[in-house]
Amino acid sequence: MAKWRNLPMETKTMILQSVGKSAIYASVCREWQAILEPKHFERILLSQGRLSDFARIVQGPRRKLVRHIWLRVQLPTCGCPECAEWESRRECKENNKIFLHTLSDLLATLGQWEKPQGLDGKGLTLELCRYSPKDAVKEIDFAHDPYSESPQELRTLAGTEQGNLFHGWQGGARVMGSPFINKQAGSPPTSDSRISLMAGPMVHVVTTLLIRRQYYRDIHPFLVYIMIRRLPKLENIIYERPDLSSPIGSSLNSIMREVKAKESLKQVAIFQDYNEEEQQVVRAYLSALSALSPAEGMEIMNRKRAKEREIGFNVMNGSRHLEHLSMSFLSEAQEFFHDFWPPNNDISLGWKWEKLVTLALTSDFLDPDQARPKVNDLLQAAGTAAQNMPKLRVMEIWHGKEVSHGCLFRYCTDDTSSTITWQSSWTMKLETRVINSWTKMVRQNTRHENVRVAYESLKMDGTQFPASVLRHLQLKDRILHSVSLRQIELLGAPSP
Repeated sequence: MAKWRNLPMETKTMILQSVGKSAIYASVCREWQAILEPKHFERILLSQGRLSDFARIVQGPRRKLVRHIWLRVQLPTCGCPECAEWESRRECKENNKIFLHTLSDLLATLGQWEKPQGLDGKGLTLELCRYSPKDAVKEIDFAHDPYSESPQELRTLAGTEQGNLFHGWQGGARVMGSPFINKQAGSPPTSDSRISLMAGPMVHVVTTLLIRRQYYRDIHPFLVYIMIRRLPKLENIIYERPDLSSPIGSSLNSIMREVKAKESLKQVAIFQDYNEEEQQVVRAYLSALSALSPAEGMEIMNRKRAKEREIGFNVMNGSRHLEHLSMSFLSEAQEFFHDFWPPNNDISLGWKWEKLVTLALTSDFLDPDQARPKVNDLLQAAGTAAQNMPKLRVMEIWHGKEVSHGCLFRYCTDDTSSTITWQSSWTMKLETRVINSWTKMVRQNTRHENVRVAYESLKMDGTQFPASVLRHLQLKDRILHSVSLRQIELLGAPSP
């Protein structure tokens, strides 16, 4: 029988890493420690009660082993029937205080760590979330651990009555006006908190900021803006927001201005949950404008368009040094391509995306009731803008509504061909001007002479939007975290 000391290192490593709770055995000897600690420290889950131990234990060479820190801050338990009441200002303030104090302490600790080049040239992912234990008692098993279980293991909780209003949920979607929604929506940091967070040390070691939708407690967008400023080596942002949260408009402008100033950034994906009830409220509001005088209605519409235009401009301008941008349900694609809108076919406006490889946007222009010329205007403008994206490989514009319809437009190029695809639940032909715009782009930026045009049917099978369209996107894994995508698939699944 072979003795342990005579076994090859690869065999020893395989044996030890297969042992359950392997961290227990890291203290047996230095040899076992060297084998087990890299796996043990690679990904760390932190709560507010573990921060002091984390700062004490993860020192020196151990810091080089850490690749992912998941800060999961636990808030006071929200117990029924308290969910029938709005969160008081005191509760809201206390919850924010707990989260911000914990985050500030963690950033102070990480601010003492070596810069990425001291970590074998790699930085780490900082993931943030906040939750109350009772939040998990919904229709989805939000306690799923995405780092030890496959996304496919995420499941619907057994015995859930999907028809009942429960924690602000009904039939797989959250309901407008539910008091529980108020408990989930994050509030902006107070003035004192902003000053404290902004004044902390720079954290050079973090290269990815991740905020997933697994826990429906929002991280306020202004806090994301502060985080971008505190992370000078940041390369990737994945920010997923629940629907019906606090308005993001002005904060999104601040985020994208900071993105523009952050030359280290390569990829930005921001996703806000789509909620059809909220869209109905917007449509009702716009319809109500007809009751006003023409002058009053026009003034309100002009203010609305000016805000949308400002957001679109900042998203477009902030993305010009990125390699990947995904913006879902926060900025209209029409505004992103505003300066290229027909009849303006001039690409020499100074807008260049020299590094952009993939782009995903949403647009409510993709609707069967929308005038066909307007849809073609959007797709022509996209082709004109793409002429200023020399490295572009995939662009997708998509939208839909409940179970009634869905649509996507895709440009894709590889070594063999370049193709534009119209895939929808209704019939529409692309106008010649759209095809000409993309043909010009292909001839300018690829080795191909022509663009292939494809039409595909997007079948509606009872799956709720956005799951109904997301599953068809090439960039779906760049739009959402894999676990978030699985959540949306479960929430949007057809009723039995």
